[in-house]
Amino acid sequence: MGLYPVADATGYGLVRRDEDGAVLEFLEKPERPVAGEINAGIYVLERSILDLVPDRQMVSIEHQVFPRLIGQGLHGLPLEGYWKDIGTPARYLTATWDILERHVRTALGEDLNPERTWVAEEAEVAVEARIEGPALVEEGVTIGAGAQVGPRAVIGPGCEIGQGATITSSVLHRGCRIGEAATVQGAIVGAEVEIADGAPVAPGSVIGAGDKIAA
Repeated sequence: MGLYPVADATGYGLVRRDEDGAVLEFLEKPERPVAGEINAGIYVLERSILDLVPDRQMVSIEHQVFPRLIGQGLHGLPLEGYWKDIGTPARYLTATWDILERHVRTALGEDLNPERTWVAEEAEVAVEARIEGPALVEEGVTIGAGAQVGPRAVIGPGCEIGQGATITSSVLHRGCRIGEAATVQGAIVGAEVEIADGAPVAPGSVIGAGDKIAA
């Protein structure tokens, strides 16, 4: 089990291990900020462990399987470097910006130009459109005249950004259609979403795949 040290374990729960790495105890989420090691969600398991998962039942491996392995060979390995829990929309976006802003080293980050933008050769960007880094525009994207993309924007493959639209601090997944003069700020937009002309998408919004947003 990969473990990661944090300064505040509230919201996670702690894993206590001995000097040899053997896991001794799982502690519930502390009520007060406390430092310690948490389960990073990275595992190397023997295939036989899956026999402990009941057939055709919903099972939490963290709560229903791992506690049974204490004293049975379960060990924790401390991890170094960058790690981020992306289990909430806010943390998902933060991890995305960390990549685009090169707070963590990735192959994508290395490909960004000095303006911290990457635009696929297959993308079609109107001369009057503006892309402000950090931003990523993938293949098959079309961006209309007067549109602004970024700062902090990821535009997935095949998206269409209408004239005069604004996309900031947001991630658009594959195949989205953003209407003319629409505004998307601080949002996560699922695949194949359609946003009408002039529609506003407020910060903190999470739009499910295939949804349609009216003006």
